[in-house]
Amino acid sequence: MLTLVHHDCQHIAWISRRFNKDGSEVRISLVEFPGILLPSFQPTLEALQDMSRNLDLPFTEYLAQADTEQPVQDLTPPLYAQRQGFSFDLSSLTNGETIRLTPQKPFDLATFSDLTTLDDAQQLAVIHALSNCLALIQGPPGTGKSYTGVSIIKALLQNRRAGDIGPIICVCYTNHALDQLLEHLVKDGIKQVIRIGSRSKSELLKNVNLRDLAPGVEPTKDEGREKYLLNQQLTSCLIEMDLLLKKLTRVNSEEGVKAYLEGNWPMHFQQLFQNAAQGDGFTLVARRRQSAIDYWLNGAEPGNEKCRPIEVLCHLSLNALSRSERRRLHAHWIQNAGDQLSEELDDALGPYWDTRKELDTYFKEQQRRTLSEAHVIGVTTSGLARKLDVLRHLRSKVLVCEEAGEVLEAHTLTALLPSIEHAIFIGDHEQLRPQVKNYELCHDNPRGKKIALDISLFERLVQPGLELKRAAMPLSRLNVQRRMHTSIADLIRRTIYPDLLDHITVHDYPEVAGMKHRLFWMTHDHREDGADPLHAQSDSKSNDYEASMVAALASHLVRQGTYSHGDIAVLTPYVRQLQKIRRSLSGTFEIIMNDRDMEALEGINDDETPTSQIATKGTVGKSSLLSALRVATVDNFQGEEAKVIILSFVRSNTERRCGFLKTSNRINVSLSRARHGMYILGDARTAGSVPMWAKIIKLLDESNNIGDTLTLCCPRHPEVRINVKTPDDFAIFSPEDSNADTHAPINVTARHFTLQLTASSDVSGQKKAVTTLAKSLAGTHATSLARPE
Repeated sequence: MLTLVHHDCQHIAWISRRFNKDGSEVRISLVEFPGILLPSFQPTLEALQDMSRNLDLPFTEYLAQADTEQPVQDLTPPLYAQRQGFSFDLSSLTNGETIRLTPQKPFDLATFSDLTTLDDAQQLAVIHALSNCLALIQGPPGTGKSYTGVSIIKALLQNRRAGDIGPIICVCYTNHALDQLLEHLVKDGIKQVIRIGSRSKSELLKNVNLRDLAPGVEPTKDEGREKYLLNQQLTSCLIEMDLLLKKLTRVNSEEGVKAYLEGNWPMHFQQLFQNAAQGDGFTLVARRRQSAIDYWLNGAEPGNEKCRPIEVLCHLSLNALSRSERRRLHAHWIQNAGDQLSEELDDALGPYWDTRKELDTYFKEQQRRTLSEAHVIGVTTSGLARKLDVLRHLRSKVLVCEEAGEVLEAHTLTALLPSIEHAIFIGDHEQLRPQVKNYELCHDNPRGKKIALDISLFERLVQPGLELKRAAMPLSRLNVQRRMHTSIADLIRRTIYPDLLDHITVHDYPEVAGMKHRLFWMTHDHREDGADPLHAQSDSKSNDYEASMVAALASHLVRQGTYSHGDIAVLTPYVRQLQKIRRSLSGTFEIIMNDRDMEALEGINDDETPTSQIATKGTVGKSSLLSALRVATVDNFQGEEAKVIILSFVRSNTERRCGFLKTSNRINVSLSRARHGMYILGDARTAGSVPMWAKIIKLLDESNNIGDTLTLCCPRHPEVRINVKTPDDFAIFSPEDSNADTHAPINVTARHFTLQLTASSDVSGQKKAVTTLAKSLAGTHATSLARPE
């Protein structure tokens, strides 16, 4: 569908000429902007233009500080909380026990700590958020950013009447994060939650979408009558425009020329059509089965004289024109007819758009009434920009922005409606930054450092940088992580978050079934693949060896029978590697991918032969394997986690170049998704050229968690160790399902372990020991078979 950004006569005439010129097809060039769609950024740009004209942005004294390194003075409480006698009731966080918080007044933190389920850092974050008009909360991986955000929202809702704060606007960067936040609220019993936007995947939220709720608002009688009349007028406009469009498509036909001449040049109309019908003039038309126009065009001698001006031809008899003059005059008629119809269409479009605009005001009023009844409104940053007209009329006083470190500053500024008195930003500037398509505009590019569009407002406020000469804003930081086993958490604790603490529960995580180590980097020297010749403009990389190893390792983990739906996730930084991994696994697993990764894969050639069939080897069929395996790029897995993570590093080259894997933000996200275990497949020598990766490799080396072979183990016989180095090794030596029938025949059991131990590098050449151990294991099973039930 072709949609005009600006509707005017000039554009309409241009389109009509291109599609109707001489009845022939016209070649038109389509200029594409990859990854950029006008509707995705136009509302934000228009909102910024309005902001610059109206100068109604709140918190300007903090957002645009003077160039000074003096520390920011204590922030003031929200304006609504400064009213005499106001205090926050925190009973929603203390199981109904009454405790109150008055900003800038002493608070009984010890009692609050005894009554709440929040940890110490989360308690301070809630107090900080409620006490300051502009609050910033940093949440390292696994520290409960969402849980803290939900607690803050519950406390605000408890005081919505006392503060007259209106609907709380909750903004997230992605639809997935927004769904998660709103689901938490709904599950906690929060009523009157409304989600704006149609891209929700949540079944729980399908009945709270604005699109479905707004039509249920009954209009007044006057509104209903006016709306009916406007719909009638709109229908009339559409009928008129449809007729004009049909005429435009036939403007170069005889019917089109005839209509034009009848209304503009009656003399020529009479000569061409009426005289022919009366037997005078062009009388051979019917006999020769030619149209009057064609007969006239070809009915004169070519002529050698110079063609007269078009202004002269318009007033001469048609019989007095040469063939070339007739063709020139005919083209002039078609041109003028098209221009005339385009002007008529433009005139018809005016009332159409005016009527549409009036109807839109009714729909917006429906939405405004619906939203005014909400307690919580959830919307993405881009969705908010599209609904600014409606949201500005709600007089909401509180904004809660999650994923604030991932949101472009322009989008964050757009979310700060003039009515906002209290803004709470929750995020982590040490994780992924906002996505910017052009590297020339990024902070890590020396040429783009001054522009740095990928620096969020959150990061700029908490870490302004030396070049800005501004003081950092006060920040509350969460510090107790409940996601990663302590050995995995050490990787980011000793590189980025020195104050990060482990909750006691992470120490009790079980070992990874079928593996000797829960954390291991398997290094190799298999080079990355060259650039895709079909996509020369793409910088995406892949590595066939790693794709095969990932498929083999994932199948091995699943065969242990311990992990269920979605417990294992495969991550990689590159879309091309994601494609190869998906192809390697799809024959054995149901693959789960998010929308953004699926969209990225749509533009990649997928005609290659699968690089690995490892997952389809062996005796275990697809029906008995894990029902689903998550596969994602690192950038689209922030905020997610899995029990076991397999990370494909991809890069391996003689230049030791890591590409965008060199950024600490992306490394941080890569290493902080796993709960029980993590396995990295990558060339450590290439990775070691990056300082942070070098630190990680050193930590793993100190704990003997890096090498060129993976060590597997049999859950039924943990003393058995099996080293694997290639994908084929898994197919031969991978232990069977730990939950398989232990009453297997003795000869099958003995063969199973004899085969695997013979191949193990730990006992290579020690046939006697292998045979003895195999017999011993077989005997153990024989004894268990002989025992009565």
